[in-house]
Amino acid sequence: HSEWDTANRPTIIKPILFAGSVVLISYSLATYIHSQRRWSLERRAIRNPQSLFENLFGPNPFSSHPSYSNHQYRRNTWLDQNAPALAEFLRDVQGVFISTKQSVIRTLKNATAAEKAVWGILGINVLVWAAWRVPRFQPFMMRHFAHHPLSGRAHTMLTATFSHESLLHLWFNMYALLSFSPLFYHHLFGNIEHMLAFYVSAGTLASLGSHLVSILWLQGRRRIRPSVGASGALWALLAALAYTVPDTSIGLIFLPGFNFSMDQLIPALVAFDIVGLVKGWGFLDHAAHLSGAAVGYAYAAYGRRWWMWGQVKMEEWRDRLERK
Repeated sequence: HSEWDTANRPTIIKPILFAGSVVLISYSLATYIHSQRRWSLERRAIRNPQSLFENLFGPNPFSSHPSYSNHQYRRNTWLDQNAPALAEFLRDVQGVFISTKQSVIRTLKNATAAEKAVWGILGINVLVWAAWRVPRFQPFMMRHFAHHPLSGRAHTMLTATFSHESLLHLWFNMYALLSFSPLFYHHLFGNIEHMLAFYVSAGTLASLGSHLVSILWLQGRRRIRPSVGASGALWALLAALAYTVPDTSIGLIFLPGFNFSMDQLIPALVAFDIVGLVKGWGFLDHAAHLSGAAVGYAYAAYGRRWWMWGQVKMEEWRDRLERK
């Protein structure tokens, strides 16, 4: 892209401030929303909370509809009298629509909280990938959904984490994220707000690490290339998981029949990325991977206490309000 070929606006302070703002805002919002949701459940004295879908969006609006239970669809008198075939066709279409609605709602209600969070992330990634396929959107996507360290833009460190170069790139990252999501949720977070805040923050910080490596070390040594993908955030999640539950055994789709423990796999991947960064292999953003892994390890070791600190502060704030 010609704009990338002529880009020469290296900056450090702006990306650092942007990444710090993303972390602060995402964790502040997650802390507030999680606290409000917990307090709402307490006020309603719910001993056995409903699914997250119902807690957030209320009861299923179709549950009171007669067709929800007996699949009997309301008949249109005029159509029944004047166009029976059309009336039957419309009833069939209505039946398919309502059945699909029911299936989606049942799937959401039966899904785990981690799956719901990951499906939301997956949906955003698919939409962004589809936008890349539209020729008229290409200039906009190149400016705002791919991060080039010399572009002078900082917001792309966040938006690029939702972009993928190819369908295989998208599939691999999202498959890994969905496969590991129950482990991430159970061992690291315990609620959706915490998980999403970490994902957004880790992805942005991984992009920041790649940006700093490009500006401070690679510039002048080799060509600086734009980067996209959720790999930095995924590496952060895997590294945090390896620190928390190192003995967990996992398999890799491209190595069927072999299982590895997390404390074996992650160091091997980190070593691979170090070699790739030093050797200048250009098919992966090794700096983003290493930055994401560093963020994951640091957060698992020290960062989760800040989430708990935020929850404690919200409780103190609530107590002060109730005393007034």
